[in-house]
Amino acid sequence: MRDEAAEVYSLVLDDVTLADAGAYSFTASNEAGEATGSCKLHVHTVPPSVSLELRSQDVCLEDVATFTLRCCGLPLPVPTWTKKGAVQRDDERTAIASPEPGVHTITFRDVSMDDYGKIEVVATSVVGTTSSSCELTQRTLPCEVLDGLENVTKGAEGDDVTLTVVIRASPRPVIVWMKDGREVRPSDVVNAGLTADGQFFLEFRHVTADDAGTYCVVAVNDEGRTEATVKLDVTPPPSKPEFLQELRPTKVITGYPCRMQVKCGGYPAPQVSWLKDGQPLTVDGQHIQQIVLDDGTVLLQLDVATDADAGRYTCVARNADGEMTSSAPLAVLDHVRTDGQPDGTPTFTSPLKDVTADEGKTLRLPVAVRGGPVPNMTWYKDGKPVKLDDRVFFTYDGDRSFLEIRPCRGADAGEYRCVLEGEGGATASTSCIVTVRKCFEAPSFAQGFNAVQQLPGLDIRLTVRADGVPRPELSWFKDGKPIDFSDERYKVRKDG
Repeated sequence: MRDEAAEVYSLVLDDVTLADAGAYSFTASNEAGEATGSCKLHVHTVPPSVSLELRSQDVCLEDVATFTLRCCGLPLPVPTWTKKGAVQRDDERTAIASPEPGVHTITFRDVSMDDYGKIEVVATSVVGTTSSSCELTQRTLPCEVLDGLENVTKGAEGDDVTLTVVIRASPRPVIVWMKDGREVRPSDVVNAGLTADGQFFLEFRHVTADDAGTYCVVAVNDEGRTEATVKLDVTPPPSKPEFLQELRPTKVITGYPCRMQVKCGGYPAPQVSWLKDGQPLTVDGQHIQQIVLDDGTVLLQLDVATDADAGRYTCVARNADGEMTSSAPLAVLDHVRTDGQPDGTPTFTSPLKDVTADEGKTLRLPVAVRGGPVPNMTWYKDGKPVKLDDRVFFTYDGDRSFLEIRPCRGADAGEYRCVLEGEGGATASTSCIVTVRKCFEAPSFAQGFNAVQQLPGLDIRLTVRADGVPRPELSWFKDGKPIDFSDERYKVRKDG
């Protein structure tokens, strides 16, 4: 640059580098002669240094990890990032940036097992280098339900229904959906998976009544397990009442219990009322009571039948779509035989037999008798008279009787005896032993393990979940041979 009026002359160097350092000389000349001068240029530098070190982080699988380095120096150093010694570059999962001078970041998206290890950055300039390093380690979390299945909209038959749950865990858990204790398998209309925002889901397309039930989602990883349950009620389309089982003609000996029953269908569930000989019947809850079972069966039960109870009974089932009726007679008989059977000593033509019943099921003990006049009958359990309640019922029509317990329990096991007493004190009895067993379920794997890869020298864990009643014993094999657990390399842990 030159300013002749001011007689100022300048040499300007842009983007000075170390190569520009040195001695500079100049010469000024005119007709009268010349003059020379010189100077030295020193390029100022500062070796690179770190003002904010990298910090080690514990990060869960599939999360995001960002490391930040702040460094200084003249000129500003250029960073090179490495992971476990391998130079890192921008790609779909790795982002390298310098948001401001002297600040450098590297971000690992969707962290995988390969990302764990030593992270290092080397900052280099023409006057030196500096570095910083840290460790990226795996953070593990036991399974925990953050947003459970409490608020689930009940589906209508034919609609789509989705059950969702948010579970926090690291490593990502193995998810198993169960319905009424059995694993739900994907199909054309049932799908399970994970949404982009981290919700595990079970999706039904065109839900049907068969999909109704209790659902449980089980999450398992190496740190533990958790579960959440919900009951899915599938609402069928509206329909008028119908009788899946009609009333049937019934007879009973006076002084004994009896009942009449129907099974109703329709939606909404119909309201049931009763008529006797065309007039409304009062169900007082003592002499006459109504019992409704889960399967839609409605029982009209009389504790002690009298002559006044005889007549024609009608069940009226009614909902918003209409009503249906079912009718049948109830005959209350005395002890005089009218069927032509001659008088005789009371006997059992079909005695009791020992029986084994499954807990939770219905236990029925039937007998058939002869004798005239009709003998009196008494039922005993372990020597004590049997009493009626919501579970226990018996009836007697002069020819047949049965004792029914629904549902039976472990305490119902014991000796049952039915005793007949005829005119003149003649008696007959029959007995049996009732055994109540727990319901057994064959072993099954609710969660199995898949092929696993691991680096030599590191631990490997195989996790399974087995169901069954009673709880099954597990045996482990490698290449078809039993594993020897005296070898310290193998360990078995039971989590429930």
